[in-house]
Amino acid sequence: MAKARFAVKEIIRSLDDLSSLRGATWEEAESLIPKDWIRGDMKKGEGVKFVNPAKKENKYY
Repeated sequence: MAKARFAVKEIIRSLDDLSSLRGATWEEAESLIPKDWIRGDMKKGEGVKFVNPAKKENKYY
């Protein structure tokens, strides 16, 4: 009986490369956000924003 071989490509996700989050689940993306970042509601529309308390001008949505 032949054994099947599967190539598994590891996906590395990072907030430094937002395109790496494409296809990620919310849980995967949220797990990358540091615990001390401030979570808030968007001013317009629906969604959540996270603010780095050390650099409040850097916001990831």
